[in-house]
Amino acid sequence: MPEKKAPAGDEEKKRGEPVGNSTGTKKDGKSSSPPLKKPSAKPVAVAKQEPVKTQIEPGEKAGIWWIVTGAAVFFSLVLGYILCHFLQVMPLQQQLSLTLEPQVDVTASSNQVMSELSTTRLRQQEMEIRYLKASAELESANKHIFLLRMKEQVVFAELMIEQKNGMEARKALAELKTLYDNIRPYIVEKNRDASQKLEVLIQTAIQDLTGDPDTAIRDIEEIREALRTVETALF
Repeated sequence: MPEKKAPAGDEEKKRGEPVGNSTGTKKDGKSSSPPLKKPSAKPVAVAKQEPVKTQIEPGEKAGIWWIVTGAAVFFSLVLGYILCHFLQVMPLQQQLSLTLEPQVDVTASSNQVMSELSTTRLRQQEMEIRYLKASAELESANKHIFLLRMKEQVVFAELMIEQKNGMEARKALAELKTLYDNIRPYIVEKNRDASQKLEVLIQTAIQDLTGDPDTAIRDIEEIREALRTVETALF
C-alpha cells in the first residue's frame, strides 16, 4: 500500500518551526532570526564496572595471618630484649661495677707503688753509677798518690846515699817497698814485666846499699826509670 504523506504542517512542527511561517517572517511583517537548533545528545558509553569483591580469598587470609604473626613475634622479641636488659643486665652491670671498684682502687694503688718503686730503682742505679765513677776516680787518685810517694822516697833515698846516711836511705827504700806492695796489683794488671822489674830493682838497691853505695846509686836511677814506665802503664 502506498504510504500516506504527512501534512506540511506536521513536518514543520516536528522540526520545531511554526506552521505557515516558512520564510521566517512574523505576522506583523518584521523579520526574525531562525531558531537555534539544539545539539543532538550523543549516547555516552558507560564502562562496565566489575563487581567489588567483598570476601577475602583463603590464600590472602593465610598471608595476612603470617604477617601479623611475624610482627607479633618480632615485637615480642624486642620487648623481651628490652625487659631483659633493664631487669637483668643493668643490675648485673651495677653489681659488677660495685664489685670491681675496690679492685680498681687496689690496682691504682699497686700501680702507684710500682711506679714509685721503679723511680727508686732508677735513682739507685744512678747512685750506683755515680758511686762507681767516684770509686774509679778515687782509685785512680790513690794510685797516683802512691806513685808520687814512691817517687818521693826514691829522691829521698838518693839524697841520703849522697850524704852518706845509710840508715835513712835504708828507711826510704823500705818505705818504697811498702808503697810498691800496695800498688802492685794495679801495676801487674797493666804491665806485669814492669812490675817484676821494679820489684827486683828495689830489692837489689836495698842489698847494695849495705855493701856498695855507688851501685845503690845506679839502682836508684834504674828505679826512677822503672817508675816512669809504671806511670805510663797506669795512666
